[in-house]
Amino acid sequence: MSSSNRRTVCGLKNPLCLVLPPSAGAGASRALALLPATSLSIRVRPAPAGSTSWNTMTHFGGRAQEIATTGAKVLHPRCLSPLRLPQVPLLIKDTNRPELAGTRIGPELREEAASVKAISTRKGITLVSMESVGMWQQVGFLADVFNQFKQHGLSVDLIGSAETNVTVSLDPTENLLDSDVLAALATDLAKVCRVKVIAPCAAVTMVGRGMRSMLHRLNPVMAEFGQHRVHMISQSSNNLNLTFVVDENVVDGLLPQLHEQLVRAGAMRTDDADLFGPTWERSYNAW
Repeated sequence: MSSSNRRTVCGLKNPLCLVLPPSAGAGASRALALLPATSLSIRVRPAPAGSTSWNTMTHFGGRAQEIATTGAKVLHPRCLSPLRLPQVPLLIKDTNRPELAGTRIGPELREEAASVKAISTRKGITLVSMESVGMWQQVGFLADVFNQFKQHGLSVDLIGSAETNVTVSLDPTENLLDSDVLAALATDLAKVCRVKVIAPCAAVTMVGRGMRSMLHRLNPVMAEFGQHRVHMISQSSNNLNLTFVVDENVVDGLLPQLHEQLVRAGAMRTDDADLFGPTWERSYNAW
């Protein structure tokens, strides 16, 4: 790219504009956090054609981070963290239609009604189920178990626990999950508990505000999951997401059904312009 293409006039005095793909967003955000930048703009093509993350505003410390880390493809999960301290807002724009408002992710925290804002999936998830009657009220059991994951260089994602069982998920984007690593882990864990590795799985995550207050609206969604094997359910401690782990081979057909049920049940309030902005069809005059 020539220097004339890299340097443009954007309404400021001779600003420097770096044109980067979305996959480079994490590096760009770290670089701009060290500069006196006023904003970071990521251009995508084509524009996201979903029910969230477009023509809306959200807070980069909450749902935006949750959406990025639970499978959304527009933002790299590590893109937002460097922008928090300097409070540099992030703009997501359409490369072909930069005049559209797009999405602004910034330090502003708005009061909004409870609603599911997005639903996303992550494939290639591996579950490790650890069972032992002796773990109940045993001091230090979880510390010993998680130390084994640390020794094998594995980062734990989701956690589910009961009196005699602890099940965790391993995300392939953060871990090297080859058969040798998992076999070595299982061998070491078998010294203190019975181990079962379940794979391949997929995590289906609903992200929104006030998830616990909407459980009564999720009956149709629960019915959809009732037709499949659910290996694990995890509700985030910050009340921003609810995740179901299922067999990987069912998730592609399951996702559109869940989306439809969320809209019908009023849990995903797509008719609220303050939450979702105008529809994709309206913004792009698709019809």
